[in-house]
Amino acid sequence: MKRVLFALCLFTSASGIAQQKINFQKGQKLEVVTTTSSTGTSQMMGQSFEQKANVTVVQSFDVEDVRNGSAVIEHKMKHMKFNMESQMGQNISFDSDKADDLKSEFGQGLSKGLKNKYTVTVDGTGKITEIKEGEGNVALAEDDMATMILSQMNVNGGAPKVGDMLLFSVLPAATVKKGETWTDSSTKEGIKSMATYTVSNITDSEITVDFTATSTMETTQNMMGADAIIKGATKSSGQMIVDKKSGLLKQRSQTVDSEQQVEVSGMTIPSTSKATVTTIVKGL
Repeated sequence: MKRVLFALCLFTSASGIAQQKINFQKGQKLEVVTTTSSTGTSQMMGQSFEQKANVTVVQSFDVEDVRNGSAVIEHKMKHMKFNMESQMGQNISFDSDKADDLKSEFGQGLSKGLKNKYTVTVDGTGKITEIKEGEGNVALAEDDMATMILSQMNVNGGAPKVGDMLLFSVLPAATVKKGETWTDSSTKEGIKSMATYTVSNITDSEITVDFTATSTMETTQNMMGADAIIKGATKSSGQMIVDKKSGLLKQRSQTVDSEQQVEVSGMTIPSTSKATVTTIVKGL
């Protein structure tokens, strides 16, 4: 199994509910900056190991065309920076803006994927109706060291698919009122998710939405040539701020608590982690 390194996959609205219309504008350029700070603990061979990680990812979304209620948007990864400290001695740092980091063994496995791009067509709600990968896109094997480390830091390289919601989409209807609550659920690739949203405030320019979410996962992946069964559960809570006029997400902040168990080569490796994630959307 292989995955193409595309974007940061964090908590987004699942498909399956009617969404508010989003007003994309032709020529509009949006920059999405996501920062993640996490701490975790893993148990292996009777010992406990702590791990800390900080990640910053910058993505660009350029609106190439808007017609008949749909928008054509090109996505690129602009910058990735992270550092990871582990008591197991696996201390790694990377900055895609530094030539030496790109030339390193780790960087060589990652830099080609960072150049990948895709173009999506979305309807007025932000749901993807068509996707076209860029020429020359490369795939990273799931057992590639760069891919596994990014996954540990909550950076998932899975490409979006038709039917997914673009991360800008938040609200469930054309009009909402303070105190309104709704729920959403999805099942995708072994991950079952449920979320509850509440409109906590409305001003002349912004709508604030509080949310809580839970998810469970059970999947099998290849790790260094061996099949690994991965089971996990996640709880998160946070707040989103939406631009009232355009319907676009402006900012999202959340905390994520996770428990995971990996069964591989006769070993069971349990781990827990806590992360703080902030996403800011800016017009350029």
